Amino acid sequence: MAESFSFSKDWYYWSQDRLGSLLPLTAFALKSVFPLSVIWSVSIAQWFYLLLGLVSFWYFIPNRWMRLLLAVLWFFPFYALVFHVLPGHPYAAQMAMLGCSFVCFHQAILKSKTSYLPLMVLFAVLAIWVSDFSAFIYLSLMLFYRTQILSQLKKTIQSKQGIIRLSSAMFVFLVGCAGLYYAKTHTFKDPNYISQLFANPEELTHTILTLWSYVVAAASFEADTAWNSIGFYASIGLFALSVYKRSIPKTSWISYFLITAVLGFIFIMLLRWFSINYVMLKYMIPLFLLFWVALFATVHAKSSLTNASIWISILISISSVFSFRATAAIGPERRISYEDLKSIDTNRTRYFIADYWYSYVLGICNPSKVIITPREQQFVRNGAMKDQVMHSDTIIIVKTGWLDHSNPDTLMQFGVPLVFTGKVWEEGRFSFAAYLNSNKD
Repeated sequence: MAESFSFSKDWYYWSQDRLGSLLPLTAFALKSVFPLSVIWSVSIAQWFYLLLGLVSFWYFIPNRWMRLLLAVLWFFPFYALVFHVLPGHPYAAQMAMLGCSFVCFHQAILKSKTSYLPLMVLFAVLAIWVSDFSAFIYLSLMLFYRTQILSQLKKTIQSKQGIIRLSSAMFVFLVGCAGLYYAKTHTFKDPNYISQLFANPEELTHTILTLWSYVVAAASFEADTAWNSIGFYASIGLFALSVYKRSIPKTSWISYFLITAVLGFIFIMLLRWFSINYVMLKYMIPLFLLFWVALFATVHAKSSLTNASIWISILISISSVFSFRATAAIGPERRISYEDLKSIDTNRTRYFIADYWYSYVLGICNPSKVIITPREQQFVRNGAMKDQVMHSDTIIIVKTGWLDHSNPDTLMQFGVPLVFTGKVWEEGRFSFAAYLNSNKD
């Protein structure tokens, strides 16, 4: 997407109806201004959002050692949460926008610095664009701080400067809503995502049983790695110690983060989307991070209990690092390796149609040479790349994961008959077949 970003089609990842493409847009801007490759521009953008998110949440953690431990957890997350650092997922950008909006909220609402109001709204809109779930987090924020919000609004409208700043924030909000509406109405509507919000009893039962199996596996040291279990017990211990020493104020960001983590967990658990997508913990990454930010923020004074909290926090961070490291050793047969990608010929421009997931991966070999789109039967894609592929005389079909055992004489894709040339070959672990575009005869 960073190679051929379309402002009319690519506001969400590959024209889906969710996951705002802030990262590809940023990488596209970098690539347009500086002489950078796509891989470098995406990497720089990803690192920028990871760092921005970390620094913004440091604002709520007074202890510098706990900030360092959060950084370790942030960049080396537990195995199931590794998607936080991967550029194909929105979590780094989402956490960055959430963190920046929280800082601006603290300044604008809790410290009466109303000049932060427009920025607060801007970051909030971007967070909701990146992930719809951010709307739930902000709803929780408004309910938790409702008294302070109403009080600050009354103060703000009592001065001309306050009214101007509030009007600016409202303008940003309205423009943001219009932008979100445009983005939502120019996407493919996935019926599995929008048709039914909450899970039915059978799906909810499946979700609960799966989550319980995760808990049992972590508690009994039968998870993917023992470090997950160590981190599980250490997190429970840090929370219990925080409650014991009464370091969780009722009206503070610590309480808000913890309450939002718990309520968000329940909300996601009730969603049908969560159930039909294998109950993957990656959807709860923002909640896990808010939970750990809250716990690390409780450590702010010198005492024997604080020392114990620091040591437990160190154990959490060490567990996270080793769990992250174990990711590379788990299930290598399920992943496409760098060596696999090096086997693909990227010295000349070629046009491909592939299975959905292979399209994502093969496209990063060399985005300027490997022009690839998911097959017609799969609905999300980069529209510009699909058009480039279908204007090519010869289209290469990636058989792997789609036509592993067949070579149809004619293959209909996007309303165009493709005619088999009889040429089949392999590059690394991938199988290919060449087809002629009948519209180019």
